[in-house]
Amino acid sequence: MSIRLTNLAWDIPFHGKPAKKLVLLLLADMINNNGETAWPTYDKMAKKCSLSKRAVIGAVKELEADGYLTRTARYKAGGLRTSNSFCLNEQFMAKMAANLDAGGEPDSPLMVNTFHHNSEQVAPLMVNTFHLDGEQIAPKPELNQNINQNENHAPSSPLDELAVHFEQHLGYPAPHESSTMFQDKWQPVLSAILEFTGGDVERGKAIIDASVDFARGKGPGSNGKTFALVSPFSIRNIWRNRVAELDAAQGASDEVMLWQQAVAAVTSGNYSDDRLRNAIRAIGGSGRIKDAAGRDVENLRRSLANEYRTVATV
Repeated sequence: MSIRLTNLAWDIPFHGKPAKKLVLLLLADMINNNGETAWPTYDKMAKKCSLSKRAVIGAVKELEADGYLTRTARYKAGGLRTSNSFCLNEQFMAKMAANLDAGGEPDSPLMVNTFHHNSEQVAPLMVNTFHLDGEQIAPKPELNQNINQNENHAPSSPLDELAVHFEQHLGYPAPHESSTMFQDKWQPVLSAILEFTGGDVERGKAIIDASVDFARGKGPGSNGKTFALVSPFSIRNIWRNRVAELDAAQGASDEVMLWQQAVAAVTSGNYSDDRLRNAIRAIGGSGRIKDAAGRDVENLRRSLANEYRTVATV
């Protein structure tokens, strides 16, 4: 227990924000006087504070954004994420406590600089923290990185990479890998997506993106209907249908590209791709492509793609 940090935490009011006060006091209680870090799980913090896990996560994010603490991801030997480590900013806490003695209001320590481009507000890339007596407090680099990136770490495995990608959609961290929540609601769906894609993480991310869009009423065929999105389990009945849509979209894109190549070959007379030359012959020759117009283009484009996939190279 750090008596210095605990006393400072007691001296800083959080009007209307009791969860922030409790979480700050808990971390101060877990850190010793040498200022070392603590690494409790969110589940343990929630139990100690008699709060929901979501309330604890929200309080941690606010405390981190304010500048009271920094959060660093930790990993097990096998590469799986474990609980975060937390370090309290004693200098900042002292300034906030001192400001209370001066009659200030330490509840709003942040001044966020936002920038506008073509009249459109964009998210700030840097947060400048100011003490209310006008003295600037330089935030740690980790603070700005974590605000912008949610968790500042490189995923250690394909499953972890998909979990990090999904939590970016949610706006709050994934549960600990050893928790029942992760094993029941996260791992099965993410593992199924990875297995389906043959370990292709980028395709897995595309499937997640399309599924999240659909759940939020933005995807094709959603008709604006939305679904609760709290974990990958929420998309368990959605993602396979999104795969079909993604494959169809990719197939249509491939058809257009192949048609453009065929038109270029016919125009230039350069048939360096034997498969393409044979596919052109199979649909009636270069004359068909030159004379194609209107709806005939769409039909020929589809036929060309089918022939290209099946015709043998000579």
